[in-house]
Amino acid sequence: MREHITLDTTEAARQEAARSLAAEFGWIEVFHKPENLLIRFRRGSETLDYWYSKNTVGTIVDHSKRGRSQLFRRRIDYPTLKALFKNPRQHTGVGYYTK
Repeated sequence: MREHITLDTTEAARQEAARSLAAEFGWIEVFHKPENLLIRFRRGSETLDYWYSKNTVGTIVDHSKRGRSQLFRRRIDYPTLKALFKNPRQHTGVGYYTK
C-alpha cells in the first residue's frame, strides 16, 4: 500500500487505503455514505469513521473514566491513519474530544 496517501491523492485511492488498513487490522466495514464522503468501520466495541475527502478520522472507544467517548483527528497523513487502525486510542498530539 502506498505510504504517501495525502489530501492530493484521489478519493478512490484514499478509500482503498482505508479499506486495506481495516482488513489488515481486523476492522469490518459497517457502511459507506458517499453523500457524506464517509466510511464507518467497527472492531468489537470500537468504531472508526473515516471522512476521505478531508482525511479526517473520528474514533469512538470506551474510556475507563469518561465512558464512551469520541476523538477527532483532522487532515491526517497515511502513517497516522495506519496507527489509528492499529490502535484507535493512539495519542497523535492533535485532535479534539467530544462526549
